[in-house]
Amino acid sequence: MTGADYDHLRDLRDAARAVTAPYLATDSRPNAVLDRKLWDELRGLGLIGLGASEAVGGSGGTLLDVTTVLAELTRARLPYAEAVLVGTHLLGNTGIAVPDGTFTAGRVVLTALPPAP
Repeated sequence: MTGADYDHLRDLRDAARAVTAPYLATDSRPNAVLDRKLWDELRGLGLIGLGASEAVGGSGGTLLDVTTVLAELTRARLPYAEAVLVGTHLLGNTGIAVPDGTFTAGRVVLTALPPAP
C-alpha cells in the first residue's frame, strides 16, 4: 500500500469517528433506539453503501474501507456490520439497488433467493 492508500483510510476513519463522537457507548447495554439522524449523516458521507458496487448505488469501497469504518462505528453500537457487510453485499449480488437512507432498524430479516430463471 502507498501513502495515498493510508491517507484514504485515515480520512474514512476520521469521518466515521467525527460523526459518531456524540453517540459513543457509555455502558455495555445494546442501543435500544435507532438514531435516524446519525444514519442520515452516515448516508450523506457515503458510508452506508460503502461496501456495495457503484452499479447498485453503493460507494464501491473495498473490504478494508468497510472494516476501517466498522472499527469506529462499533464504538457507537451501530448495527453497521449487519447493514453494510451483509445487507449491501447481498443486495449488490442480487442486483437490487442499495436503499437511500436508513435500511436497518436493529432487527432485519433478509431472505436472499437466487434470480428467477
